[in-house]
Amino acid sequence: MIVETIAAGAAAVLGPYLAEAGKGFAKKAGEALAEKASNLYQTIKAKFADDPDAEQALALVESKPDSKGRLLTLKEVLAQKMNGDPEFAATVNRLVAEAKKSDVHNVIAIGERNVALGGDAIGSTIITGNDNEVGGS
Repeated sequence: MIVETIAAGAAAVLGPYLAEAGKGFAKKAGEALAEKASNLYQTIKAKFADDPDAEQALALVESKPDSKGRLLTLKEVLAQKMNGDPEFAATVNRLVAEAKKSDVHNVIAIGERNVALGGDAIGSTIITGNDNEVGGS
């Protein structure tokens, strides 16, 4: 299990959840996703409780959840915690996977150069990379 990828997934779930927490996240994202995001948030918050630096990283994201820099810091701290605690890493991984499955309104792509699809892609050609040209022959 790659903890950096799991941490990125957790941040992808938590960012919108924290940004919309007071504005009806459940209405926008759905009850199931709101519940899963809340469980993820509470799990991370509990793990960070005895570490002032980790608590501060989470508090900074709570105060400005759309900040890419703050989310990056949270991802780094989260990855560090998961590296030191495989059981915690497995729990976060499970919660992120559950959140992704329950998200019926959005598509979450995690990692660099990924492709996100919001539906069926059977029979489709997906081309990734830089400076590609697609044309008929």
